[in-house]
Amino acid sequence: MFKNIKNISILSVALMGASCSSSVDFSEFTAGYDKAIQKSTERNLLLNIVRSSRSQPLHFTSISGVSGSTDFDVGSANIFSPFNQLFSWSRAEVGASGTLNTPSFTQTSSVGVSPLNTSEFLSGLLGQLSPTTISFYTAQGIPKELLLHLVIDSVEISTSQSTTKIENNPAGTDYDEFKDLLLSLVELGITTETVETLSKMGPILTEEEASDPARAEIANSSGLQMLQVKGSIPPRFQMYKPASYSRFCFASSDAKEEGLPESVMCSFGGLDAGSISGSGDLATGRALGQDENISIKFVTRSARGIFEYLGRLVFLQNRASNPISVELKSPEAVNYNYQNNGSQLFVVNKNQSQGREFLSVNYRGDNYSIPKKGQGYTTSVLAITLDILNLSKTVNSLPPPTTVRLN
Repeated sequence: MFKNIKNISILSVALMGASCSSSVDFSEFTAGYDKAIQKSTERNLLLNIVRSSRSQPLHFTSISGVSGSTDFDVGSANIFSPFNQLFSWSRAEVGASGTLNTPSFTQTSSVGVSPLNTSEFLSGLLGQLSPTTISFYTAQGIPKELLLHLVIDSVEISTSQSTTKIENNPAGTDYDEFKDLLLSLVELGITTETVETLSKMGPILTEEEASDPARAEIANSSGLQMLQVKGSIPPRFQMYKPASYSRFCFASSDAKEEGLPESVMCSFGGLDAGSISGSGDLATGRALGQDENISIKFVTRSARGIFEYLGRLVFLQNRASNPISVELKSPEAVNYNYQNNGSQLFVVNKNQSQGREFLSVNYRGDNYSIPKKGQGYTTSVLAITLDILNLSKTVNSLPPPTTVRLN
């Protein structure tokens, strides 16, 4: 009898141990999955920049899901007894047998990887960035010099006599000129803002037409505003639809001192009743310097264009003869780099791995790595590039080209 009690007691402890141990804290496992996905995403990002540096096709993938299962095993154990007699220790029918092995814990996991090759993704990848997207990053305190190096493809400066196009191309002959121009624009306070505006809807109305209750109800239900046309005698009315747009503008008082027109100065969200044309060109209405027709046009990149730009930098900074680097010099950028990790925009070393890198990938026999020290703004560049790439995954059609002209 006592032997049976002892066997059942040991079995009970084992089963209780199994029950308690099955309540496993999965935080370590989920954290491990998260780190693995992070590392995979970062390597895929760097790998495509390296592909671009060698003029190879880009290829993007996405981890669609991670699943796992766990199993806790304490060995085998058998209980033989009618249930209503299980705890009747004095009965001869009660018994237990089994082998209590060392508990074992196993885990299996699976990962789903999907290629990003749909037309929807490619439409987003090839679509030019809008000032709205750029405005989001400037509002987060990202240095303008860093951001505009990534997103601006070229700047056109036009006068009544000529037009000069300066490309943001590290391999181009005018790249130094572009860097100087960009730094000058940053010093003048170039930034972006979102402006609330009103768009005209429908014809001009008489006072009687504007006071029609049915028309007023339709206007209110559609979110339209009925405003009197300034200076109209007798009074005339126009319906407007509230809208918003983002634009490049200058926020510094130094810009006024340089003679920039009032209309290119930032209004910081003020109501702008139709000063922007349907094409997206911002009319300044005032002379700049000695020429009344001067204008500046910014052409933005696509997400793919950012990979091509960074790929060129990787190639040029690792060539044996005349390597180049891009250093950020604006006070805003210097203050942003609180870790004092160097002033270079983007740093990727070829075949210089020492085992202490932030990130590295192998491609066609060569190793490309981002150093932990002296990487400058590289991690910030990767973070912005990843954000813009993710925005490419949820668009439905190729947007029209985006340009912003300051006349």
